[in-house]
Order: sequence, then structure tokens, then C-alpha cells
Amino acid sequence: MRGCRVVLVTAVILFGLLEAAEEAGSKPLTSLQMEALVKRYVEGDAAERQKVLGECAGADALKAAGDVKAWSGKILAALQKKGPRMNPVPTDLLARLDGDRLKMCKMLGVGTSPVATLESAVGQVRTVVLDGRMPRSPVVIYLHGGGHVPPDHPGEKDNEMAWTWGLKRSAMIKCAPFKLLPRCVDDKAVNAWVIPSGPQAVNAVLDALLRTCAVDPDRIYLMGSSMGGFGAWYFASIEADRFAAVASLGGGCTVNDNGFANYCNLDFGAFVGEQDTAADRLGGSRRGRDTLKTLNDKTPAGYKCFYKEYAGVGHNLPDKVYADVDSFLKDKARQAYPRVVVWHPVVAWKPRFYNLAIPAPKEGMSVKAEMGKDNTVTVTSENVPALTVYLNEQLADFKKPLKVVWNGKEAFAGILSPCLSVVLETLGDRCDPGMFYSAKVSLR
Repeated sequence: MRGCRVVLVTAVILFGLLEAAEEAGSKPLTSLQMEALVKRYVEGDAAERQKVLGECAGADALKAAGDVKAWSGKILAALQKKGPRMNPVPTDLLARLDGDRLKMCKMLGVGTSPVATLESAVGQVRTVVLDGRMPRSPVVIYLHGGGHVPPDHPGEKDNEMAWTWGLKRSAMIKCAPFKLLPRCVDDKAVNAWVIPSGPQAVNAVLDALLRTCAVDPDRIYLMGSSMGGFGAWYFASIEADRFAAVASLGGGCTVNDNGFANYCNLDFGAFVGEQDTAADRLGGSRRGRDTLKTLNDKTPAGYKCFYKEYAGVGHNLPDKVYADVDSFLKDKARQAYPRVVVWHPVVAWKPRFYNLAIPAPKEGMSVKAEMGKDNTVTVTSENVPALTVYLNEQLADFKKPLKVVWNGKEAFAGILSPCLSVVLETLGDRCDPGMFYSAKVSLR
């Protein structure tokens, strides 16, 4: 990239440059002023939040030992009182079913379950909440099957039925007592999990989960069967930074090469019947497996894919498959702060991936960032005019000079100081206590 330069928003710079606060002529914020800014940020809309971050710039350094931990705790406590929350109410899951679909669900013993209804950017999301959590409990999010294939398979009825089936299927997963079963929002789509509303709906569920429940953010597992299995492949290409592991059961793969690049650092598992050839489920799963193996050969231990085919099995997977999925998911933990991040944006609505942010991400862009142990961050990118690298003490030593090299040129050299604004920005983005940052370098 030609003429790359760096805009230092939150850094205190050494090597003869003035400190940002002095350059701006601003005095360090007091604790009371910081508390007031946090309150405004949490309660404000998008414009107000940007205004607050601007008022913090150059005056919000967190210099005392323990400041980042203390302020992140205050910010989380404030965020958890605002925004969407999980408030499930007892709901008859059979109320919208009739005929054979109703009979089949009754045979499974499905009846009344707690359901939370959440508002999202793509409409209402109904989610069964099976709450067996303990403090810091792991969580399984289950994507149901179904779909809309006219005229024989009306999406609304089949999705409703498959959603209720998820109670029995997810009950076989023992590694996480707390389970969420979101209902897809688009009943007209052939596959409602591989269109934009699918991951955006689950994003809303995740947001509410982290605001409401003290679960372990680094042990949130995603699994899906049939249509949901397709969704598992697709979600992994967009949201690999949010899950500890993702599993596809009887689902084909429609992800392209750009999407597969984003699986770096994620544990992915595919479970499919040897005779499950309809809708390219077997063929797609095999292609996904082979692509991830090729990527892992180039980046050892970066692309982890567990793959299992079941001889003589078609699309109806036996119970033993769920036991295998349970074993696969068990004890997996998210790599929240990996040393290598590869990001090929797939959707425009996700501007941050791990510790990288692009103001207007789109397909055709690519970034790879390597956080070296020598306090050097090496970034290579294509078609990316602006980029932010977020850092914290897990990724860099703030007591030593940091260097950022972007496309072969030194873009920054100096010492970073943790700042309230970055903690506020990255926690406010997702309310994720397992993935937030305290300093950033913005590149142009």
C-alpha cells in the first residue's frame, strides 16, 4: 500500500514526539469525569458515543496498576443494565403446529419451554432458553434445521417443527448445561441460516446473553443440524472470533475461499452421513474439510478441522453422532487473543474481527496481522485503505516500545498507554468480558 501513514488516537508516543495530551492541550481526566463519560457512553446513541470517545482522546490514560481491570468492571456493570436482555417466559411450542408436524412433536414430549423474544436489526428472534447454568457456565447455541422448498415444504411450518425438535437433539449435548435455541427469522428462504439475517439474529442473541448471564464468554459453542449445519459452516466464516468451537451435523458447505481464511484459530467439526448426498451435503462437507486441511498445511495448527463420516448413514443421524459432537465440543476454549489473525471480510455489518477493525469492510479486502513476541506487529493487507489494530497486555508489553510494520513499512514506533476510551469502545461494542482491548493504533 502506497503512502501509508499512521494516525495515533490513543497512544502516548516517545522518541522525541510530544505526548498526545500535551499536544492537544488537554488535562488528564479525573475519575469523576471518567465516570460521567462512561455513563454518557452507555446511555447514549451512536452519535453520542462517538462524541464521548472524542472527548476522551489524549486525556484518558489509565496509568495505575489495576486501572484497566477496575474500569472494565465498572463499564461492564453499566452495560449489563442497558440494552437487550434475556427474559424468557413459559411458551407452548406446539401452538403454531398442526397435523402430522404436531403429532411428531408431541411424540417427542415437546410442550412448554421458556422462550425469550428479542428485537434485532432483522426482526424478532424467538429463542428457547434452557437454563442449567452455573457461574461461568459454558453455553451451546443450537441452529435448527428446516427450510422452505415449495410447494411441499412450507418454511414456517417446517422451521417451527425443526425448532422444537432441537430440544431433544440439544439435550444430548452434555458439555454445556446452558443452551440457547434461536428460531430463524426468515421462513421464505430455502436456507435461512446462510443469508444475512441468520448470523445477525444470533448476534442479537449473543448480545443479550452476555448482558444478562454470567456465562463463560470463552466457552460458547455453536452447533447446527441439517439447515443449521449449513449455517454452522457459514457462521464460522463470519464469527470465528465469537465461538470456542463450531460443529456442523448433516450440513453442506457453501463457504468460498475468502470465508475459509477466517477459520484461523477456530476449532471446527463436521459430522455427516456417508449416504447424505442430497443438497450436496456430503460433497460440500468434504470440500470444506479438504480446504481447511490445505490451509492448515500452510499455517500449522491454525486451521483445525475434525471430520467424521458415518458409514451406512444418510441424513437422519443416530444418537451416537450427538455423543461424538459432545466429545468434540467438550473443554474447547476460544482463543480470544491469538498471535495471528487472518481476516477476509465477508459481510459489511461486522467492522471488527478479533483485534482488527476496518471502517467499511467488504469482500475483496484482506488483512493478516502477526503479533510478534518482540513487540512488533506485522500487518499485510490488500485493498484496505484504513485499519485499526487493537492491543492489550495479552498481546503487547506496554512498558516497552512497540513497532507496527504495515505492508513492509514502519507505520508506528512508540510506547502505548492503556486508555479508558478503548476499553469503553471495545466493551461497548459487544459487552464481551473475554475480548476487549485497552490501546489501539489507527492506520491510514
